Amino acid sequence: MKKTRPAVILSVICNGKALSSVEEIILTETTTLGLRKQEVTRTTLQRDVSVRSTSYGDVRIKNTYLRGKKIKSKPEYEDCRRLAEECGAGLREVYEAVEKTQRGDEE
Repeated sequence: MKKTRPAVILSVICNGKALSSVEEIILTETTTLGLRKQEVTRTTLQRDVSVRSTSYGDVRIKNTYLRGKKIKSKPEYEDCRRLAEECGAGLREVYEAVEKTQRGDEE
């Protein structure tokens, strides 16, 4: 970095309560002489969870909304993985079964 020396950039995300502890750890456990800090905000979509019945079993679906309009739906990975293992099916097959139930509701 300075004078074209090699360097490492360490980024840490923490809440305000942990800030002083994180600063202390970085300052005592690394070779750095100082820290730069900035506050970050986050915008999230509204979300809820629904359940879809497939030939493999029930799968939770994460739905997201923007200004009240549904914009995304995604099967819960852990449910699909569990059903695939229980039924001896491929993970992709379970995902496709969920997609098939979603297309049926849209028609």
